[in-house]
Amino acid sequence: MFFLLIVNISDIFSSLITSEKSLFLIDKIEKSSYNVYCVSFDDFENEEEAENCCDEIRLLGGMGVVFRRGEYFALTSIYPTLIEAQEIQQNLLEMEYNAKVVKLEVKAISKEYKGSNKELIGRGLQSFREIFIALYETCIKFDKNLINESQVKGNLAEIWTKNKNLQKSFENAQMSLTDEEKNLILDLMSDTNDTVEQTLLFSGEKLQLSSLLKQSCFDIVQLNIYLFENFV
Repeated sequence: MFFLLIVNISDIFSSLITSEKSLFLIDKIEKSSYNVYCVSFDDFENEEEAENCCDEIRLLGGMGVVFRRGEYFALTSIYPTLIEAQEIQQNLLEMEYNAKVVKLEVKAISKEYKGSNKELIGRGLQSFREIFIALYETCIKFDKNLINESQVKGNLAEIWTKNKNLQKSFENAQMSLTDEEKNLILDLMSDTNDTVEQTLLFSGEKLQLSSLLKQSCFDIVQLNIYLFENFV
């Protein structure tokens, strides 16, 4: 009887149970912070002046997004590294624009979970960064005439499909996330696909498409910032 009791108790901690992510196993989700860098043509004291400048930027194929941090910045482009942003800033300064670099930070995440699907959660959080990079690389190649509009649309369709498939994985998974956390990721995935789809379905001039690609890059970063700030 005593032997059976020992066996039964030890079964509670057996590899069979823990391999299925029992309540005794704690996973940790960790994602480091990172920065992206926007370049502004100029900054203004009021939104209307900044928006007027952005209208001109979009006609030139630039991002044309108003961003407020004290002043109102008329953003022309967005880059994953400071070196790239400073290179463009210098070009604009030489053209006598009051160009500045605006840093956007996606904050770090460190959170413990009891349960399963740590890998899936990590993939979900990482996907926003990967989509930004994919959009950025597509935008650069398009601006340099290394790819045409058809290839741009092919890249966008691939991004959309990958994100949609990951979204389905989240919907089907039994996860240790709370409903609120799970829905936060799913909502952001849905918003991401809407952003990509808007660009995918666009038909117009090259400069307009180039501008829209840059705006999509910025929107994806903003979605990522929102997710990381609220995923606590």
